[in-house]
Amino acid sequence: MFSADFALGVAVTAVATLAYTVYNALTFPKRTRESIPVEGNPSDPIEAVVFPTCDDFLSASGPCAKLLTFLRLSGLPHTESHTNNPGSGPKQKMPYIRHGETVVCDSSFIINYLVNTYGSDKKVLGKVRLSLSPEEQAFATVVSSHVDTAMYQELIYLRWLDPSMVNIENFRKLIGVPKPIMRFLRVGMESWLWGYGLVRHSHEDIVTMVREHVDALDVLLDDKKFMLGDDLTIVDCSVFATVHGFLRTPVPHAGVQEYVKTKANLVAYERRVAALVFGN
Repeated sequence: MFSADFALGVAVTAVATLAYTVYNALTFPKRTRESIPVEGNPSDPIEAVVFPTCDDFLSASGPCAKLLTFLRLSGLPHTESHTNNPGSGPKQKMPYIRHGETVVCDSSFIINYLVNTYGSDKKVLGKVRLSLSPEEQAFATVVSSHVDTAMYQELIYLRWLDPSMVNIENFRKLIGVPKPIMRFLRVGMESWLWGYGLVRHSHEDIVTMVREHVDALDVLLDDKKFMLGDDLTIVDCSVFATVHGFLRTPVPHAGVQEYVKTKANLVAYERRVAALVFGN
């Protein structure tokens, strides 16, 4: 027989454990969220930390490809460091830059930071026009947000969760991840996209959405040289990174790759910007 004191201790421990569990379930986690610097010292060296690249393919990561596009088109001197570990960054996401003693994360914030640091008094930085009218800026903001958010999530789905294991195996080989780890990562991606709401739709409906978004980009580009006309602007970094990812990645993307290839304007646009990015 257990003593009354022992039974009381067990009961108190059980209640305390239950209370702690309920508290954690109902309490927002305490996370450190530091503000991103606005600008830095122009004399500091720039080191871009990104996922590995290929000779004619910037990156399997859209955000990394976007940043590399900007750095190469802007002509800013920089070095590139490659890693497969997103946890190496202070926010556990890629890409990020080291600028002297400052670390800046997120491709959009990095680009804004670099523009403020090196181009605040310039209308053009390298090949990129910085000076935009209010209407152009509004167009660029909406298109960049759509490409960097909606189409980015869709591209993640097609590469990581497409029911066709052929696509997933091709992508696994591309990024060099062992099979057991790939399965672990896919579970995380599924959880992420479920929370985002995308994988609550059927595969067929998701592919339809992707095609509609490709159609929209094609219409917005029309027969223009770049998204805002004859000049490269920052919005082209986002659009190019996405179209480049669809066309150059050795993954069919559930037929979306072939669908993008039917869009002559987008194909010509990708080749035009790629020639500037890769210098050929």
